[in-house]
This record gives sequence, C-alpha cells and structure tokens, in this order.
Amino acid sequence: MSPAIALWSSLLTVSATPADARTVALNVVCLAPSTAVVALVRWVEVVLPEVRAIWTREGVLVRAGAAPASTCDHTIVVRADAEAPADEAGEARALGWAPIVAGHVRPVVYVRLGAIARLGATLGSDYRPLAALVAEKLLGRVVAHELGHILLDSTEHVRAGLMRERYRVRDVLVQAPAAYGLTPAQHDRLRQQLHRGDARDELAGPRVAVEQP
Repeated sequence: MSPAIALWSSLLTVSATPADARTVALNVVCLAPSTAVVALVRWVEVVLPEVRAIWTREGVLVRAGAAPASTCDHTIVVRADAEAPADEAGEARALGWAPIVAGHVRPVVYVRLGAIARLGATLGSDYRPLAALVAEKLLGRVVAHELGHILLDSTEHVRAGLMRERYRVRDVLVQAPAAYGLTPAQHDRLRQQLHRGDARDELAGPRVAVEQP
C-alpha cells in the first residue's frame, strides 16, 4: 500500500468533540468566508472541520457562515489575499494574517491561497494525489492560527502549538490537529478575552501573520 493511500483515511478523519476538550464555557465563532475563498477550496468539507477540530478542544464552537448575531459570540470574515486593500496587505511570506488596529486584532483573516496550494504541490510523488487535500487542511490550520490572534487579541507567537509562527505543509502529514493547542497561559487569556467581549476598532493598521518556512 502506498503512503498516500495509507494516509487517506487518517487525513479525512477529524474529531468534532475531543474527549479532552478544555472546560472553558463554550463560545460560538461564526466564520464567514468570501465568495473568492469558497470558489477555490472545499471550505465546508475540509477547511472548516480542520478549524473545528483545533478550537473545539479549547471550548470554542466554530460555525460556518454569518449566522444571526444572536447565535454568534464572534463573527470572523475570511478573505483571499487579493481582497486585501493596500493598507492591509500582508508580508510576502505570510500564509495568513489579521490586521491590527489601535492595539487590537481585527476580526478579519486574509489567507494566501496560491502560496498554500503551491506548498501542497511540493509533496513527494508518493503524496501527490493528496496535494489538494493536504493544502486545504493546512489552510484550515492557518485560519485557526489567525483566529487565535483574534480571540486572544494578541500578536504573540510561541515555539509550538497553535500559535507557532511558521507552518509547514509536511506537518499536516505527521501532526494531528491535537498538536495545535494553546499553552496554559494562552488558555487563561482566552477565558479572559471571551468573557470581556471587547468591541474591535474598524480602522486600518498593521497586521499579525503566520509564515511559511
């Protein structure tokens, strides 16, 4: 059996309700991708489940689309890099980023879809049939990372876990979503931020990003 076939079922399997999910009060985040994003990736089938698998462990329920405000604690817009205005453009190496305004991270995520797809295409020949799937799962992890910046309202990066600064496509093959967790300190900050519910400024400013190696 080829490595690609052996990995197929494990890559498609995502736990929606991890047994060791954190005990923070459940908050609901609605992710609203732009039509440009939805047109290029399998958002509902692959990307969204990857984001959910990471954040359910932290007590955050991620839903698709811009649901009514009464059912969402936070609504985050996800846009392609080409949709970013000039004053919100990310650095060339950034796979994803979120703008910062007046010291706060805005509820907007930009993703560099072309760069992520090209990373998927760099897999060896044994894994080439899975290139699109792996790239979409990497996209899910990048979105989950930027969601971390937004919910934590922090620009901090750490060496490992969800808030690592650099994301590699090969990690999708060897690391489950469970490897993308928050540190205890970040989890404590998450609790504080979710209970605080600060309003975010809508002006343009710098951005915080996750990069490729």
